[in-house]
This record gives sequence, structure tokens and C-alpha cells, in this order.
Amino acid sequence: MRCIIIDDETQSRIALRDALQPLSSTVKIIAEANSVLTAMEAIENFHPDLIFLDIRMGDGSGFDVLEKTNYKNYKTIFLTAYDQYAVDAFRAHAVDYLLKPINHAHLAEAVEKSMDINLTMYQQQLQLLIDYLNKPYGKMIFATNEGYNLYEIDNIIRCESDNNYCRIYFTDHEKLYVAKTLKDLEEQLTPFGFERVHQSHLINMKHVKKYLNKDGGCILLSNGDTVPVAQRKKTYLLDLLQQSANRYYSK
Repeated sequence: MRCIIIDDETQSRIALRDALQPLSSTVKIIAEANSVLTAMEAIENFHPDLIFLDIRMGDGSGFDVLEKTNYKNYKTIFLTAYDQYAVDAFRAHAVDYLLKPINHAHLAEAVEKSMDINLTMYQQQLQLLIDYLNKPYGKMIFATNEGYNLYEIDNIIRCESDNNYCRIYFTDHEKLYVAKTLKDLEEQLTPFGFERVHQSHLINMKHVKKYLNKDGGCILLSNGDTVPVAQRKKTYLLDLLQQSANRYYSK
């Protein structure tokens, strides 16, 4: 397969180029690009079979590349340092992605998968993904005594289970008691950066202030609440917090 590497970070392109060397009998690199503009030019000029596409670039996103190119008969493997919303969307739509730094085994699996999948079927899955990511989002609707109210998802700090009901805590100190299970809310909110840290608690990672070692491990949130962290979730959660800190300090 003839491929193009699209990433605005020189070191990332070099790392991927090196990682692809053992797969040279399967994949041939025909071009590289470091921006949305140069990516579009490379795709139109070279008509690749496969592109490795960084999600975030200096002049836009990888999705801009997909939407703006006229030539579309290629498959895409996305590259991301860490973007939980996008990763969950990729999984839901069966579109392949690689987390940076690139794992060689995962790279080989992704390339093999791209060879096997039907192009028409893949394009349909990709379009569903793009439609999903482009649709208006950021709000949830809940029934109240007055009717149905819309709430900004970013303003939800946490959700706490109470059997088949949940309490939802907001940044303005409002609380809602809703007839939904925590599993229901988890399925709806995970793509927006929420994590189930305990059997009874779902938190918005944007509102995490500290991880505390007391009481076996707990999270301090922006409103001053603390919630316990299940022992099996501790390592995973600390990894998420470290990745978030790395992204912040690398900017």
C-alpha cells in the first residue's frame, strides 16, 4: 500500500517512518506532510492507498483534511497523543487509531486491518465518525418537575449512584436527582471526558483538582467534593492524570 504520513511534529514523523521500516514489503511511504494544507496537496497529487493522520495540527485538524480533499479513495489510521473523546469515537465506529508514542505491534495490527477492510465499507464507517464528531454536542436533557431542561455537559462535575437513580452535581451547586442508572450516564458521558472511578461515582476529568492518598485513594474535585477511587482503577486514573499533565506542559 502506498501511504502518506501526516503529522506537524518532525520527531513524530521520523518515529513513524522508522516504525514502518519492518513493514516495507507491505507499506511504501510516498510522501509526508506537516499541515492540513500540505496534506491536502499530497493526497491530491499522489492518490495514496493509506494515510497516517495526526488529529491535531497547527493549522487545523485531521478531520479538516478528510473533509476538504477531493480524492477520497484511501484508508486512514489516526494518530493521537491522547484524546479520550476521539478515541472513544474511533472505537465506537470501528475506525483505527494509534496512540503516541507508536507501539510497533499495534502499528502492524492497524496496517493489516486496513489491508483487509473493504474500502466502501470503511468510507461509510469513516463518514459516520465524521458526522458524529461534527454534530452539535455538549448538552444533555433531563426531565424535571417543570418539564425538560438542557444542561451543559462541561458544567457537570460528578454523578453519584443511588440504586436505579443518580444524583448529578453541577458547577453552580445545583443538584439533580434523575431516574437513570450510573451505567446509563456512563455510556452517555464517557465520550465527553468522564471516567467511572468507583462503583458509585462518575466524574468529569476536567474538574479534577488533586489525587489524594488518604482513605485508600480519592479525588478532590473543583467544587470541593472528594470521591473514592476503586483500587482497580487507581493505576489507570493516575496514568490519565499524567497524560493530561504532559499535554499541558508540552504546549
